[in-house]
Amino acid sequence: MSHQGLRDNRRLKSHVRDRASLLQDICDKVTTKADGMFLAAKLHVDSLSTKTSIKKLKSALENLSTDLNVLYDEAILRIEEQNSDYRILAEKALRWVAYTYRPLKVEALREALAIELDDLDFDVEAKQEIGLILDVCAGLLICDEENEMVRLVHYTAQDYFDKLASSKFDDAHVLIAKECLVYLNYGIFQNSQASTDDEESGTSDMVSVGTSESIVEMSDVASVGGRSDTASDSQDEQDLFYLFGYATTFWAQHAMIKARSHPRPPGSSSILGTSSPRASANSLPV
Repeated sequence: MSHQGLRDNRRLKSHVRDRASLLQDICDKVTTKADGMFLAAKLHVDSLSTKTSIKKLKSALENLSTDLNVLYDEAILRIEEQNSDYRILAEKALRWVAYTYRPLKVEALREALAIELDDLDFDVEAKQEIGLILDVCAGLLICDEENEMVRLVHYTAQDYFDKLASSKFDDAHVLIAKECLVYLNYGIFQNSQASTDDEESGTSDMVSVGTSESIVEMSDVASVGGRSDTASDSQDEQDLFYLFGYATTFWAQHAMIKARSHPRPPGSSSILGTSSPRASANSLPV
């Protein structure tokens, strides 16, 4: 835990500026409570950075927990205390990261979070910046700068969210399935040519809009992880869609899962064949 790191924290810096003793106190107590675990130290600092006064900061310092589940509970509480727009965005982001069958890259996640169930077509202006997405999630999500994957902050966080699947996130899989179907039924896909890469083969999920091809045919392309031979070479001039491969491959698996009884099914990297995504989101259970 470095002094400079605390000074650079955009929320803490106003409290520790010109207060060397407080800065040292934060370093000492966070380091002691974290006991060498970087994750715990990070969550402590994230929590402390929400305090709006020196008094509240000092009080929080005296009550730092050593239990990771308590730290995760506190992070969820911080999310719930945000304004409604931030809270809804955070809960949706956590759902799409904690309960999907493979990690999503930044652009795929941004598209997923832009989906509204009453949408008829994709609106690029509905996409959120990744910095905001991470910020509203109270330290529970991180972005791997090397491969641009967004994931939970630690493997213990996955265990934590698996337990929440029977309560707070009991409808996670149904909602993801509905959002996938809304996405796949966007008007732009009804008269488009799809070209997708499977993230599991080391590339990104992406659709380039070109000439006419049905969504059922696009599902066949995505399910085998192949790229259409007729895809346009001038992709810089085309709209790009990154969630398409995931949505076509896994929407049906999400629709079949009852989160209360089986939050993360075994064999989550498997594929359910080439089921057509032309079903309606309204046909799924609430």
